[in-house]
Amino acid sequence: MSKTLSSRNRSYTEDELRARVSVLEPGVVMVREIPEATADTFRFEMEVARELGRAFSEYVLIIDLAEATRPRPDVIEEIIEGNRDVGVQWCVVQNTSRIMAAVTRFVLSKLAGSRIKTKTTVHTSLDDALNEARGVLGARPSGDGAVPTSH
Repeated sequence: MSKTLSSRNRSYTEDELRARVSVLEPGVVMVREIPEATADTFRFEMEVARELGRAFSEYVLIIDLAEATRPRPDVIEEIIEGNRDVGVQWCVVQNTSRIMAAVTRFVLSKLAGSRIKTKTTVHTSLDDALNEARGVLGARPSGDGAVPTSH
């Protein structure tokens, strides 16, 4: 049976959180952030991303903020700490909310000011983030080039 972790508005099983982290293609791991995340839920998602990323010599992490809400200070701290060893670059797909776009810029500025030097980029779509990830890895689209839009 899967352990339960709580966000600020509901509980998630580890299996539910694990299902939100996936390999889009070789070397590209994506996390779909939950609404009202906590430091514990974010930490768990990063652990899953690390597990999936171990299959590759290097990987890019895409973080999809479509459902994300404004993080609390403990989550921001976890974001900065979690960046130490998760991927060679983070490609962040912004939430469409202007408030969340401002929050994203704030969090990334804190990340840039930390001693962590993993590169981060911000994108308006999953397609843009995936293209950036492919460029970072020196990869070319494989197969039909289709990008999964739901997981």
